[in-house]
Amino acid sequence: MNIEELNKLRLEVFEKKSHDYNSGIDPTASFSRSAKIAGVKPHVYIKQLLAQKLSRLESYVNLGVDNMLVKDEGLLDTVVDMVSYCAIHDALELFNFSTGFDHWRVRTRDEAYHKIIRAWKPDIILIKDISEWRMNDLLNEIEVYLFNDDQLSSSLDEIPLILCEIYNRLTKDEN
Repeated sequence: MNIEELNKLRLEVFEKKSHDYNSGIDPTASFSRSAKIAGVKPHVYIKQLLAQKLSRLESYVNLGVDNMLVKDEGLLDTVVDMVSYCAIHDALELFNFSTGFDHWRVRTRDEAYHKIIRAWKPDIILIKDISEWRMNDLLNEIEVYLFNDDQLSSSLDEIPLILCEIYNRLTKDEN
C-alpha cells in the first residue's frame, strides 16, 4: 500500500463514519462530545485515541497479524483509523489558528471542518529514511510525534508514512 492509496481509503471511511456518527454535519462532533465527557480538549482526546490505536498496532507487531484473537478490527482498520485521527486532529488545530470562516471560504464551522479534513494530505516525504529502521523504532517515532511538545509543528501529517511502512512490513507475506 502506498500513501495515496491509504489516504483515499481514509477519505472513504471518513465519509461513512461522518454520516453514521455525526449525521453528516460537523465531522468532529463526536470527538468534541466525547472529549467534553472525558474533561479534556478535543485535540487531546484525539491523541489519546491515537495512543490506544498505537497500543493495538504494537500488539500486531509483537504477536503477529495472524495471531491476534480479536478479528473485528484488522490491521488495516487500525491504520486507517490512525490516519483519520491525524487528519481530524490537524483540522481542529488548523481551524483554531486560522482567521475564521472567511479564511476557508465557507459559511459555517461544520463546512470548514469538512473542507479541511477532505483536503488534508499526509506528508509524502519524511526527513528521515525509515526503510531500514527496526519496527520498534517506527512505533517509537509515532509516539514522539504524538507526545513531544517540543516539536516545531503540532501537525501529525508525517505519521501516515510511518504507518504505511509498518503496514507493508506486517503484510509483506500477503502481497
